[in-house]
This record gives sequence, structure tokens and C-alpha cells, in this order.
Amino acid sequence: MLLNKRAGTTGSAERPVCRDPQRLLSAATKREIRQRLRDLFEYARLRTPPLVPAGFRNPMSQSLIGGKPRAGNAVSDPPVSDGELAAIVGELDAYALGLLAPLLLYGPRPSELGRILRADYDESTDFLRVLSRPESGYRTKGRCDKAWPVTDTLAACLGPFLGRSSGPLLVKRKIFEGKAAPTLRAATEAELASAFQADVAETERRLGRALSKIETDAVSKRVWAGAGAVDARCVLRELQRGAARTGLSRMPTPKDLRHAMESHCEAARLSPGVIRFLLGHAPTRGDALPSYNHTGREMLREQVAILEERRRVLVEALLTRTRDLCSRGGSAT
Repeated sequence: MLLNKRAGTTGSAERPVCRDPQRLLSAATKREIRQRLRDLFEYARLRTPPLVPAGFRNPMSQSLIGGKPRAGNAVSDPPVSDGELAAIVGELDAYALGLLAPLLLYGPRPSELGRILRADYDESTDFLRVLSRPESGYRTKGRCDKAWPVTDTLAACLGPFLGRSSGPLLVKRKIFEGKAAPTLRAATEAELASAFQADVAETERRLGRALSKIETDAVSKRVWAGAGAVDARCVLRELQRGAARTGLSRMPTPKDLRHAMESHCEAARLSPGVIRFLLGHAPTRGDALPSYNHTGREMLREQVAILEERRRVLVEALLTRTRDLCSRGGSAT
């Protein structure tokens, strides 16, 4: 035990109290502190911990814990119905129809729509790939690639975009209408990767340090925007414009469409591996399904056909609107 000389004690074994905050703690003290912190965090993490000691009081603020227990996955309807989506489809022009059709049919993340190249559509198999592209600064969530069967419905909606020779498949409205030109004209995947790496090198040279993840993502967005690719704001703007013309009481979001797609897949009893592949879900830890499941093209086509049959109202609305726009020359009503 440490003693203070000013307390009037003497002796060779006595020494003053060390008041230096920089003094290193002993290994035993460190172990005791770590153990006490683990116990504290364990009890703070559990709302109703087992074997609660007498007089225990959770030190975590109630504002962080929440006043009500989580409801979990309660019984509820999808956030948006196919009837509401069909009404929105009836108000879309050719550009909005082609941009939103993949979102309506497959529920992707909005950022994924702007990272699809024209070369990702394989005419021989009628599949559209959505790839993780780390060389150009883009990684899909979970770094999972996926592919969508280009059904007759999707092909009809994407017709004006599939006429592009190269570059991003889904471009911004002004570029689609010929009112603006991208900086990177008809950029291939190699050209986008080269432009991204050159931009990163120039930015690091100017700052004198390596870029953070946020800064690297900003460079990637700048390069893809230079090629004319759409972003999440473009997708949300077109969806809100169509919903506003429909007069819906609640404005659906791209996240609502993704949740609705997941709900329809579950209701149609699709294979869990197919659902994970279509939506781009990362495999869960310890799940053996990704190691054994092989999601082939024929399986995807069969399961998507089941899904489209269930969503017949939306599919028919897309085909009807496409035929109507073709007869009117692609103009919006």
C-alpha cells in the first residue's frame, strides 16, 4: 500500500503516493479493470439480465435503450401494394418507366441501378448482371454479384436504354433526352477503372495522404457521374414524381419497394437461395446454404415466372404502359 510522506510516516518501505497520470498500471490492475468493464457492459446490454444481483441498476441511459420493447416482425401488410405501383406506372413516361422497371420488379438498392453497364446485358442468355466493381470504387453491399432474368416485361420497359452501345445502361434524364453530354463518353469498365484510379492518385498527391473510405466513395461517385450514370437521387425523384401525379396519400420510397419485393418472394414460397441472389443479401454467418446451393439460370427463370404470376397486376400495368407509350411515340401523358 502506498503511503504519503506528508502524513508523518517514515521507513525504508514507505514511499510517496505517485500522482503521475502517465504512470503505467500493473498487469493485475489491468485485468481487474477489464473484468469489471466486461461485467458492466454485459449487464447494460441486457434489458432483463438473468440472475440480476440485488440492488442492480442499469447504468445505460433509458433514452439509448428505448422505452418500449422491439416489436420484431409483427403481422403487417407490405409498405406499398402492387395496385398502388400499377397506378404509378400509368403516370410514367418512357424514361421513368425504363429507370424504375428494375426497381419495381426486383427491388434493388437505388445505388446499384447507376452501376450497371450496357455490356452487363447478355443478349444470348437474356440476363442482366449487377456486379461489384472495386476497380472503379464501387462494391455492392455484402460484395455479392447478382443477375436478373430479363423477362419480356423488363425488356419492353428497358428498350430505349438497351439501344445504347456502351457506357452506363441507366443514364440521367438530360443525357437520355440528348440535352447534355457526359464527360466520359461511352465509357467502358476499363476506362472507368482507369479514370477512378487516376483521380484517386491525383487527390492523394494534392492532399499528401491516403484517402479515407468516404473520400474514396466520393471519387467513385464523381467518376460514374462523369459517365452520366444515375444516382439514388435520380431514382427517388422519378419515383416521387410518378407518385405525386397519382395522388397517393403516402409517398413510397425505394426502400418500400425493396421490402415489398421481399414480402412477395416469401409469399410466393421462392427458394431462400433465389431470394438472397435476386436481392443481393449477404450470406449469414454459419449458414451452409451458400456452400451447397447452386442458383442456375433455369431455376431463376422458373422462380421469377412464379413471382410475376403472383404480381400480375403490376406486370400487366407495365406492359400496358409500354404499349401506350410506343403508340404515342414515347411521350408522357
